[in-house]
Amino acid sequence: MNGKMKAVLKKNLLPGLNVEEIPIPEIGEGEVLIKVRAAGICGSDVHMFEGADSYKVFEKFMPLVMGHEFCGDVCDVGSAVKAVRPGDRVVSRVAASCGDCRYCRSDRMHFCSVAFTRILGLQKNGGFAEYVAVSEESCILLPDAIGYELGALIEPLGVTGNAVNDSGLTLGETVVIQGPGPIGLLTLLHAKARGAGKCIVVGTKNDSFRLRKAKEFDADHIVVADEEDPVNAVRELTGGYGADVVFEASGVPQLLQTALDMCDKTGRVVVEGIYGSPGTIDFTPMVRSAKKLLGTYGGPIAWDRMIAWLSADSRYAKLPLSVITHRSKLEDAEAAFKRSVKKENIKELFIL
Repeated sequence: MNGKMKAVLKKNLLPGLNVEEIPIPEIGEGEVLIKVRAAGICGSDVHMFEGADSYKVFEKFMPLVMGHEFCGDVCDVGSAVKAVRPGDRVVSRVAASCGDCRYCRSDRMHFCSVAFTRILGLQKNGGFAEYVAVSEESCILLPDAIGYELGALIEPLGVTGNAVNDSGLTLGETVVIQGPGPIGLLTLLHAKARGAGKCIVVGTKNDSFRLRKAKEFDADHIVVADEEDPVNAVRELTGGYGADVVFEASGVPQLLQTALDMCDKTGRVVVEGIYGSPGTIDFTPMVRSAKKLLGTYGGPIAWDRMIAWLSADSRYAKLPLSVITHRSKLEDAEAAFKRSVKKENIKELFIL
């Protein structure tokens, strides 16, 4: 397909972005061209927008079209494509695995050595554009029950579903979610669906809008960390013991220690956030209490299974949509990102 398209570009790691007209991508024989219908701003996109030092490694791939949470319609396919056809509604994985490396052969495709060289929106042009080229292997068909906006949430739903799975959460356990952004709220959704008992969400006064949303997601208690000591508050709510599981979803390095302090002995901290700088942890109390600190990044809760779950339960298909508070056009990308930095939105989508 010839012609130009509108796209959100990151040209270097200085703060900001550019919205420009660039050529519609050409597709290879194993690729498909997707007409993007909805694309979500992720916390990592915000770090890119702000020029965080931890994203310096990706500067060599710039200029780059941002965005990795998107879905749309297939409008063209390469000559070797077999399973996807023009007109199909699809969501795209962030990167296609090779199927042959050590990680692919041991059922850890989300750590594929090849995939980590071609991540959409970080190393290859992503979905903040009218069109995007992806490999056939990246495409997952969307059933009629899942609209474009929910399709654009499949990636963060996969992140949070795997985080809850990795936590080993069992029926009735007490959960703390630190950080009521999109990842925190969707983690709450999955924790409740998995049978969590008491769920406590921790934020700040700046998160007031997001904390109200947490109540809609059935949070049992809200703790405002700049109005009361969050560790003491969690202990009071748990009979002095602390939580069985704490999900650290704030992305604030200093709060890793706070998360550990909120845990009961032998409790687990599951780290979901992406951090702009290192954090400091006092390991001796952690060791003496046999607490566990676990990083989570993708996992066995495949997107196909996530789509099947959402398709089968109308309540869980509707609830995630309530994290979408703003819908914008690509040309308004800078304003959308500034809202994200200021936490004036929860999840903002570009609708095309």
